[in-house]
Parts: sequence; C-alpha cells; structure tokens
Amino acid sequence: GLNETTREILAQGLDRVLAETELMARSTREGLKALGFRLLSSSPSNAVTAAFPPEGVSSVELSKRLEGDLGIKIAGGQGELKQKIVRIAHLGYFDVLDVFSVLSAVELCLLKMGAKVELGASLKAAMTEAAKG
Repeated sequence: GLNETTREILAQGLDRVLAETELMARSTREGLKALGFRLLSSSPSNAVTAAFPPEGVSSVELSKRLEGDLGIKIAGGQGELKQKIVRIAHLGYFDVLDVFSVLSAVELCLLKMGAKVELGASLKAAMTEAAKG
C-alpha cells in the first residue's frame, strides 16, 4: 500500500498533491465558518481542520448522525477537547468534491438537529474558495 501510494504521489507531483490538500483545507474551513463553526487554530495545518460546532450543537451528536444517517465519518477531539470539536481530514484518497459532499452532509445533519442553517451556505463558501484555485 505504501509503495503504491508513494508512486501515485510521485506521478501526480508533490507540489500538486500539496496544493490540492491546501485547497481542500481552505474550502473546508470556509464552508464550516459559513455554518457557524469556529476554527480551533488561528494557524491550522492543511492535514486536518478542527473546529467547534455552532452554539448549541453537540459535536458528538453531529458525528453520530453523520456516520449513522449518511455513512460519513469525521473525528472528534482528544484529551481536553474530547466531545468539544470535530476534525475533518484532508489527506489520503480525497478531492475537493469530497469536501463538498462532507459539507453538504454536515449542513443537512445540522438542519435535522434543529440548528438554524442557511441552506447552501457551506457549499457557496467552499466553492467560492475552491474557484480561487
């Protein structure tokens, strides 16, 4: 697996892989902010986005609904951040379309949980960011 992944990265070019990861991270962050999430870090890594859900939304319940209802797995916090944040990875076999899918799922789950959500807000923000390249 490692050899195949390394071949794929080299075939695409490391600069391209890093640029796509950065694009996914920026798009995810903008989408989450449009839904009222607050980023954990003011200088986040492009490998993962960690964020506090909007006021009144349980990170644990959101994660459970995403996985149970839509088959989308996101991570929670660890240590003192356990049950406080969600984490969305940007490494691996993902692309910007996956970002749009995850954000749509988050938006739908928030709506079902009773959160005030402007439909399409996360996608509009993420797509606007992605269009910048």
